[in-house]
Amino acid sequence: MSSLKITFRKTKQAIDLVLNDAFYRIVTYLLFLICRFLFRVRVYGREKPLSWRRQHHLPFVVVARHKSYWDIPSLVVAFGPSLKNRLKYVAKNELKVFFQLIPLSNNFIIYIDRDNPKKSTIEEIIKTLKNGNNVAIFPEGTTFPENKKFFGGIILIIKKVEQMTGQEIPIFALNIKTKGPYGKPKGKWYYYLLRMVKADLRIGGPIFYRDLEKVVKNKELTKSQKRAVMVEELLRKVDQI
Repeated sequence: MSSLKITFRKTKQAIDLVLNDAFYRIVTYLLFLICRFLFRVRVYGREKPLSWRRQHHLPFVVVARHKSYWDIPSLVVAFGPSLKNRLKYVAKNELKVFFQLIPLSNNFIIYIDRDNPKKSTIEEIIKTLKNGNNVAIFPEGTTFPENKKFFGGIILIIKKVEQMTGQEIPIFALNIKTKGPYGKPKGKWYYYLLRMVKADLRIGGPIFYRDLEKVVKNKELTKSQKRAVMVEELLRKVDQI
């Protein structure tokens, strides 16, 4: 009886893997077509994280600024359908209602309370990276300019994973470089339909914790203040790509 259960479990896992793979590839292709039509999107630098995975066999973290809900499809399109570049996305709890309507999408999402991140959520992100999966995070947390605040947890997460694995975990920054009225408050849905916005998705080279730590000059800062300084430097590097 136990052998039948094991066989059933392995068969189910194999089917789930195939379904998840097919789902991610189809969604990526459809989003590329949509973004290509609306934003005439072009992707640069996709080979950089791919090369990292091939050489080091380690996961990475992806960050980008957050100006529009279209930033999420842009992440999917920029990194593509490859297993090595595939991402698990950190999204605010409010989006759960929407994504629950899309079968299988929750397999690629970690939900977080933006205003009060729980320890269990941080631990889930750490476990995801430790298990070899790439994670995508918007450190600003929201598309509303007046509500933006830096999510210093990304720095804590990378430090913890590096301590656990004894390996450096890189950050690959995505600069969603747009021309035209994109994002809040100027971007309107009909502007996108009229193809008034053009987007270049630019992936930079690897950024490491040690690189960000160098910008912290004031030794009297608290840990949370240090992380905020490091996130600010990280976003500055995003803008330079």
